[in-house]
Amino acid sequence: MRAIDLLTSSVDMSMRQKCIELPNGKSFSFWMRPLTLGERSKAQKQTSGDDATGFALTLLVNKAYDENSTRMFNAADLMTLKNDIPASLAEKILVRILEDDSADEVDEADKPDIKSSPRKATGI
Repeated sequence: MRAIDLLTSSVDMSMRQKCIELPNGKSFSFWMRPLTLGERSKAQKQTSGDDATGFALTLLVNKAYDENSTRMFNAADLMTLKNDIPASLAEKILVRILEDDSADEVDEADKPDIKSSPRKATGI
């Protein structure tokens, strides 16, 4: 077996639910696949300089899906997210996106049914 095949077959890239407690006590949840280096690099290129908040929000826009596998945000939402939520909440979102949750247990019945992958080939 080739090394690349060994690596790619050893990971679970299925959708996982992420939850964040909001300042008002309610919870916000979204579904995403584990973050790849290519996706992280793309988000870094889409933001300017050392803008950690912009980076976090770009990842959220690019990666967040609802339970029906529909994107929760689009590029037009980025400025609203950037200007209308506090940086502390954006940082909380970033931490949750970057967390290694390979040990998280998600019931198969709760996983969204993804008919086609929302990821596009990145050429990496």
